Amino acid sequence: MCASKTLFGTMALICDTCKTTSEMLALYDPSVLYNSEWFIGQQ
Repeated sequence: MCASKTLFGTMALICDTCKTTSEMLALYDPSVLYNSEWFIGQQ
């Protein structure tokens, strides 16, 4: 239970970091955001 909660917390942190990084990149290059949204849409 405790281990899975820690794993979930780590995954959430990674997800937040990835999202923040994507948003920062989008400020410099909006095409990155469009490409990632397109890619997610293809899943």
